[in-house]
This record gives sequence, structure tokens and C-alpha cells, in this order.
Amino acid sequence: MKRAASSLILAAVLLCSCQEKPEEPEDGENFNFLKLTVTVDPGIYGSPDPGVHNHFPGDTVQYSYSLQSGFSELCVSIDSAPAPADSLLVMTGSCSLTARCRKAVKWVLPVNKAVYYSTLAIGYDRTMYFGTGIFLNPRPPGVNPENRFYAIDEDGLVKWSYPLPGYIFSPVIGMAGRVFVQDSTNTCYAFNSSGALLWSFNDWESTHYKPEVGQRNPAIAVDGSVLVPADGLYALNPASGALRWHFRGRFHKECRASPSVGADGTIYVVIGQDSIYAVNPDGSPKWRTGFQIASEMSFAAPAIDEQGVVYIPSESYEGSFLYAFRADGTRKWRIEIPGFRFVRASPVISPGGDIYIATKSGSEDAALISVSPSGTILWEYPVESVHMTPDDIYSTPSVGSDGLIYFGGETGCLYCVNPGGTLSWKVQLEYGINWSSPVIDYDGTIYIGTVSSDSNYIYTGNIYAVESSSSGYASTPWPTFRHDNQNTGKY
Repeated sequence: MKRAASSLILAAVLLCSCQEKPEEPEDGENFNFLKLTVTVDPGIYGSPDPGVHNHFPGDTVQYSYSLQSGFSELCVSIDSAPAPADSLLVMTGSCSLTARCRKAVKWVLPVNKAVYYSTLAIGYDRTMYFGTGIFLNPRPPGVNPENRFYAIDEDGLVKWSYPLPGYIFSPVIGMAGRVFVQDSTNTCYAFNSSGALLWSFNDWESTHYKPEVGQRNPAIAVDGSVLVPADGLYALNPASGALRWHFRGRFHKECRASPSVGADGTIYVVIGQDSIYAVNPDGSPKWRTGFQIASEMSFAAPAIDEQGVVYIPSESYEGSFLYAFRADGTRKWRIEIPGFRFVRASPVISPGGDIYIATKSGSEDAALISVSPSGTILWEYPVESVHMTPDDIYSTPSVGSDGLIYFGGETGCLYCVNPGGTLSWKVQLEYGINWSSPVIDYDGTIYIGTVSSDSNYIYTGNIYAVESSSSGYASTPWPTFRHDNQNTGKY
């Protein structure tokens, strides 16, 4: 009823009086109809159809247009004046109705399994790497396509792929073009750019390590070591995979989050989900600090600003929080995330120093939230729910050189939000979900992975290449998931 009432109000505004009203016909003459000329771009569905439609004066025309998957920025106008995408039009003169949009998706690469936790890494030769796999069991039983690690080119063509036993996390590119990646068996693999397996490592000290939950992505240390989260943190020789050191943390707890490396080489990592550690480049401890509430946990990777302040979210059944720790381990501030929302995405930093964090839903819809460097919440952009259950955001945002903020949602959309917290545009990639984070190439192309499923819950995936107005990342200390397009996790 509310929508119908609103449409009737809008109809009063959308009176098409751009041309003179036709005169009444004389006896025996045909009536001089009003012309409604409709133009609709490809990528838009709705009615009325394109063409010229005849109407009597005073006719009410109901029109409605929506975007097809892969298109964005729907713009409807009547005689060049902006109009709602779904409303009523009263014919008082001949006029034009135009629906325009932008083709946002450049190409799509389908793969035989979900692109779930994996965020693409882009090599210096423009090769892109990602992995497939999902922790959910495919149904019906017995149908289980293998997880694969892929290398593709800028046009979405597969250069090579390699099967791995577990579902695959985000890769990282180190020196000499070597590519490192972990899977859910918690093995770390090293490949060269041609797809040859150089080495693998899973010689963990603890035999009780349970790697089922969380994103575990290696980082690159200042000396080139591969920093691997497992039962604590391991540093491996990038050429041979030999162990350089193992940092255990208290009580030898598990590490289910990814490490981040500061400008001075200090490594910051959450171990046991309840403590954040600062580790020297040689593996010796620097400091440890805990969260305020015993039940708080973090599954996210820290972001680091130019002053060495470390930002890390936490979550608990008493609420979720964002922390800022100084480089010496003292707490700068702690704020509560509004709406009792959980946080799984990692923070990023804007050109002005604001911190962006994406959330799951709670008592309110999932949202992108902006926090000032002093710990004040500035704005939030909530994401609508389109599935049977509330849709969450697991995707870490990326800040483009245009200042816009890009992220994916479980709605299957890629969102572009203005620095003030309003929507610039969004594009429906598919009617699945997205946990992958967007990466922005220097030419403005955004690459992101998605999850699809059929009626039998067989999960497949896609890689999308989406056009944007950005030319790479904003000049900020930490503009994207894992800091850069090589996913180094290093300042």
C-alpha cells in the first residue's frame, strides 16, 4: 500500500506536458494519439518495451525497469528529466521515456568450484592467481569437483591450473615471481610463474592443529621469508621452504588469521583468536596484548597506518569492537561496532586516515562502517538482504584512487560507495554470494570471485572483471585486503 501511494504521488509530478495537447478530432476523422517514445539500453529489462506507443490524453502508463546481471547505474528519464525507475506517467502530451545503463562487467571466467575465501593476487607480469574450494559439502554425495589453483591472464584465459586437496585461500606473490598459497589441509605450497610446484610445507609442531575455520594467508617478511600462520607463526625460506623460525605464542594456540608486516619489519598477528602479538623480524617476541573481554576473538588481519598504529577488529557475544594499538602495544582506543554485528573482514585505511570496516548482520543489516582516526564512527552504509536470511559482508573493502570504496556482499553484488557513505553504484554479479575481496588493477579493472549453487547445492564459482573509474588504489597506508595486489600483507 505504501509503495502504491508513493507511486500515485509521483504520478502527479510526472505529467508529460512537453508538447501541446492534441485538438479534438472532427466527425469522421481518426483520433490524433499522443506518442510515447521508449528507448531502453541493452542490460535493462522491464516495460513498456522500446518503440513508439500510442496513448489517449490522460492515459496513465505504468513503467518499471531493472538491471540485468553485469550492468550498473540504471538511469531513467522523461524528456531528459530524471525520473524514478518504477512509477506512473500521466500522458498530457507526446514525450520520451529513456532507460540507460552501463555495462560494468568486462568478462566472466566460470570455474568448477566456488571462489570462496580466495582473493586474487596480481603478478608483475599481469598474471593473476586464485584458488577454488568451499568448506560446505557438495550435495548430492559423491559429486565433488577438485579444488584447483589457477593462473589466468588479463582476458580471463587460463594459463595453468594445479589440483590441491583442500579448499584454497588467497595467494601471495614474493620475490622472483614465486607464488605461495595455503589450503585447508594447512599445507603451504610454492609455485613458480609457470605452474611448477617448487615445494610444500606442513611440518607443524602441533599435531592437534584444527585449520577448519578462518582465512589463513601467508605474508612476506622484510627479508623475503614466507610467514605462514598455523600453530603459531612460521617463517620459511622462500626458495627452499626450509624452516627459519617458529613463533609459538602463549599455550601453543592456533593461528586462524593472517599476519601483517609493519614498515620497520615488525610482524603483527592474532594467535589463539584472543591475543595480538608483535614479533620481531628474527622471530623473537616484541609484545603481546589481549582484548578487553575474555570472550572476544578476531579472525581478521591487522591494518597498519603511517604512524605504526595497528587496527584490528574483534567479536564476541557481548558485541563487536574495533581496536587501535600504538606501535609499542599500548591501546589508543576501542570502539563498539553498532548494531551487534560480527566482523570477519579486515580493516582498510582511507586517504584521510579514516578506517573502513565491513560487518556481518546482527540486530541490524550488515554494513560498511567508517571510523575516524580518533575512534569516532562517522557513517555506515547498510546492505540490503536479498536472500531468505540476512546477507553479510565477509569481503574486505578496497579504496580506489578515485576515493571510492569497493566491496562485495553475500547479496552477490559488487558495491561502490562514496567517501561520505552514499551509494555511487552497484552491479549484480550473480544471484549467489561473495566472500572474496575486490582487487583493483592499474587500469581500473576490478577482479573478484563469487560462489554459485544449483538446486542440488553443487557449488561452482566465477571470476568477474568489472570496470571502474579508479586507476589502481588510493595513496593510503593500507588500501586493500593484504595491502597490495601481490597480497604481501606488508606495509
